[in-house]
Amino acid sequence: MLVYQATKREFMDDVEHDLIADHITAAFERKLHRANPAEVKSWRNSMEYMYKVLNTPALPDGCGVAIEFSVPYTSSRIDFLLTGRQDGARDAAVIVELKQRQSLEAVPTKTAKALYAARLATPSTETAPETALLE
Repeated sequence: MLVYQATKREFMDDVEHDLIADHITAAFERKLHRANPAEVKSWRNSMEYMYKVLNTPALPDGCGVAIEFSVPYTSSRIDFLLTGRQDGARDAAVIVELKQRQSLEAVPTKTAKALYAARLATPSTETAPETALLE
């Protein structure tokens, strides 16, 4: 199941007109259950940042945007999914896991690569290496 689906251009318009959180909330409540205030706040904040990321002519306006995509046969949802064609031929998708952080700090590339490798090796039921690093 999918809560919000649009083209990149439609998503950008929804954010520009301050409608995105309302659209996501209405669809979420229609398809799943009542959204809690923290989820709504998260959508409002996160979609502004995703707008900035997607605001480039390098990504065609026709790319697909999906928000809160339910992974079949699990209770998991993908926060943000961008779909399209790579080099005009191969199907491509980018999965974005959105996090609400109070602060962030840059880490050296070597450290980031080590965290990424450790994350790949960590079962999802354990504490993620980057979370342990931030605690």
